[in-house]
Amino acid sequence: MNGREKKGGLRSPVSDEARHRPGQQPGDFGLGIAVRPAVLFVRRDSDYKTMDCDVYDIDRDARTFRGGQSVVAHPPCRLWSTLRAFSTAPIEEKELAVLAVDQVRQWGGVLEHPINSTLWSHIPLPDRLDVDAWGGFTIPIAQWWFGHRAAKWTKLYICGCAPSRLPPMPFRLGDADRVVTNRSGLRSGMPGFKREVTKRERDATPPALAEWLLAVARMCGPGRNRRIPGISGSAVAVAAVHNA
Repeated sequence: MNGREKKGGLRSPVSDEARHRPGQQPGDFGLGIAVRPAVLFVRRDSDYKTMDCDVYDIDRDARTFRGGQSVVAHPPCRLWSTLRAFSTAPIEEKELAVLAVDQVRQWGGVLEHPINSTLWSHIPLPDRLDVDAWGGFTIPIAQWWFGHRAAKWTKLYICGCAPSRLPPMPFRLGDADRVVTNRSGLRSGMPGFKREVTKRERDATPPALAEWLLAVARMCGPGRNRRIPGISGSAVAVAAVHNA
């Protein structure tokens, strides 16, 4: 996620017939063969580079992605986070997350951002048990469940895969013993203070979570996330993406 290095029951308005092309398996894109997911906006030293996926780091540049693969997107979050007022990132970096939403909606896949990301209200993206016009939905997870040393609560926006088809995920009770960052004014010895994780741990995706996100992306694909006529969806966001 480093920009420099880088209601109920979740019933979807998209029918299974609209989602699936005859004879097409999840992730094969109508080619009859599985296509490796593309992972966008990762660190140069990302663990994704050891996995079966197509990686776009700062050198390859995720803006050059031309589609044809489901995606796992980790767009820079610092201009969308609760600490955005303190960020010195160029304002243009903010558009990368909007671009990532467009790619997930077009090709299927999953976008990961912090739990309090303002991207959800800006687009807007569905939250809680809502499903949007692209069949997209949001789930919250704690990266601690996947091995992170801090809780690191996160939102995932997923298009192209019914919620009931998501791969099993781990779950842990209790509290993480580290934090990404302590509250302002909280000092060592004060109630609630915990040691902070390293800079790389703040940015990087735990390997177990990376593998789970890739498994989700492999279940996704174009044709499962078509926009439904008559549903307004996020027209403002679409205009923003295509006029950027």
